[in-house]
Amino acid sequence: MMRYAYHLTWTGVPPSRTFELSLSRQFQADLFIKKWQERQCSVIASRPCSTRQDFILFHILNALGSSALRDKMASNLPVTENDTLESPIFLELPKVNTDSFRVLLRTLAGLEDFARTNSHYARRKCHPTLRTSPYSRGCLYCCFHHNIHYLDSEWHSIFDCPLNLAAREEFLLLTKLNHFFECSNSVERLALLIAHIRENSSLVHALSRFALQIQTNRRNWFRQLSTEANKTTLAAKLPVVEHAFDPVWI
Repeated sequence: MMRYAYHLTWTGVPPSRTFELSLSRQFQADLFIKKWQERQCSVIASRPCSTRQDFILFHILNALGSSALRDKMASNLPVTENDTLESPIFLELPKVNTDSFRVLLRTLAGLEDFARTNSHYARRKCHPTLRTSPYSRGCLYCCFHHNIHYLDSEWHSIFDCPLNLAAREEFLLLTKLNHFFECSNSVERLALLIAHIRENSSLVHALSRFALQIQTNRRNWFRQLSTEANKTTLAAKLPVVEHAFDPVWI
């Protein structure tokens, strides 16, 4: 004799949802959203300073978030997962070379080679003065060529640094986003730029190419700076050049 249960329950499945995907793929999608929201909560709770890799992501989340989320961030109140984004920063993969998009993601994640996070650690052997200089987080191109210290940051390279002038002009010619470059550079300005272009794959494509060009220019410049004559010149300039105002300079 067999007995059947007339009232079956199934736990762990979101209620009242029409599944466009198989249950396993829906689970993977929901798990991604869960981890992404946990990551956002972690970044916002840490309130990273300018020397931390997550500093840019913190400001991007502030720019993309709801007014309620921005109010909580401004008041330093606890943020729950329900306050955060479910969608990724870039809604679609751009039709761009994989290397370019990877460089853009690494740039926004604070993983590329910028002195705001690493204090030119990889160049200290070649330029020993950087070990003790109070401006070890400065842009070496602006120091060398323009006798001024700017924080060596992603937003300085994108909006201001003369090293990337040609690449910047090409980016603006393609995107017509000149109004983002008319004000002084800042991490908040970079976050607003990302918020503006995130849903437009052609603009993301252009910014990805720009990010790759920036890294290429920087690698070539650091190579030129390693000559004996340039090392001597830089060592002499580091202690005496003018310090540019930057609200996040450390």
